[in-house]
Amino acid sequence: MNSPLYLSPAAKMIAAGFLGFAAGFIMMKSDLIWRRSVFGIFLLKDGRLIKTFLLYLILGCIGFFLLRRMNLVEVHIVEGYFWSAVVGGVLSGIGMVFCGFTPATALASFSCGRLYVLWTLIGMLLAVPFVKYANSFLSKTIYSWSDRMLSVSEPHNFLNPANPGLYIVIFSAFLIFLVHFTIGDKE
Repeated sequence: MNSPLYLSPAAKMIAAGFLGFAAGFIMMKSDLIWRRSVFGIFLLKDGRLIKTFLLYLILGCIGFFLLRRMNLVEVHIVEGYFWSAVVGGVLSGIGMVFCGFTPATALASFSCGRLYVLWTLIGMLLAVPFVKYANSFLSKTIYSWSDRMLSVSEPHNFLNPANPGLYIVIFSAFLIFLVHFTIGDKE
């Protein structure tokens, strides 16, 4: 009961069900359950979804910071490794381009009755033991290529130059502006 926003196990299940339903509904209404919508992002043909992703990123950063200030959530900062983050990001990007889905959008699409997404979900499930197996190899190679990433501390002021969330918000806002004027919205 040390967490700021403690929920009983039953309340956690109810909250998870409600948030999952809401997220799935939003993904369905924003066309994120269609492969062609996701491919429109990669082909830079549909700026509408790119702007939506970036806006959610901005709202999430600001919202999490405000929830933290109200002591409703806790921050658990874990140091990471630069090269493993780069390799993981590249592999995730390749998987997203190959499948046309993220794990959340694949589940939402499957829930809407698109059974062909089952192959994507099976592939994602098979990736979990592969990552566990590959971790022993990565710990001997990629993790040792560089020191840990810069040590990040919890910012007490959102406009603090040491706050990485500030840079995410600024960069995302710039990208929204750039996408709005360069990539057309799909009509």
